[in-house]
Amino acid sequence: MHNHNIIPTPLINITDFEGINKQRAYIKDESKNPFGTIKDRRNFFIFQEASRLKVDKLVLITSGNNGYSLAQYLKGAGIKVVCIISRDLSVEIKNALRSVAYQVIELNLSHKILRPEEL
Repeated sequence: MHNHNIIPTPLINITDFEGINKQRAYIKDESKNPFGTIKDRRNFFIFQEASRLKVDKLVLITSGNNGYSLAQYLKGAGIKVVCIISRDLSVEIKNALRSVAYQVIELNLSHKILRPEEL
């Protein structure tokens, strides 16, 4: 198991914007989550539930952050993460996903409909 728990993310008071009541305007800094994305919140609970159910593999369609976050949470938990991505994603994102996911499958996602044989 790991210790990548969700921690309360800081609220930053906005002081640089004109016309905003600066005493009541805040930005929630989700970059302080374990893997730097708001997706970490949901994936923490997915990790807990997948572990409880003894799931061995999860498959998701992702454009990057969600797949990276989920794969990081499940790393070392014995649960494989397969990321389905668009062929159009940048090489940088593809490489980041490949570094943490069990498998990365590139498809043409522009049609929005995947045939069973593609999956």
